[in-house]
Amino acid sequence: MITIGEKIKHFRLKKDLSQESFAELLGISLQAYNKIETNKTRVDIDRLQQIAEKLDTNLVELLSYGDKDIYYITNTNTEQKGGNGFVIHNGLPSDYINTSEKVKLLEQENGFLKEKITHLEKIIALLEGKQP
Repeated sequence: MITIGEKIKHFRLKKDLSQESFAELLGISLQAYNKIETNKTRVDIDRLQQIAEKLDTNLVELLSYGDKDIYYITNTNTEQKGGNGFVIHNGLPSDYINTSEKVKLLEQENGFLKEKITHLEKIIALLEGKQP
């Protein structure tokens, strides 16, 4: 799965920006920016919004990658005062993954059952002397 730092780097390179020039655009040091790109620091939601704007994208595009890599945001501010208390996790909680897998299995089973019902309806029609 791609990390948020890798995604930011991807967008930065698409804009043909060096780490130095992008750090300058963000008003932070090269070292601080490097920590973001290498996932060595937590990035608050305000900074992510700023990064998205400077990369001419939006936060959703920045945080998503295809239909398999989904990012969720958790509030890390235990005092619930709001502000910059968010961290992006590039993964899903295990209970969500388990539920997702169960849904896929149920969808497959549902398709199989629909197919069986169709066959049974044909058999019943034949037994009743009707054309299916």
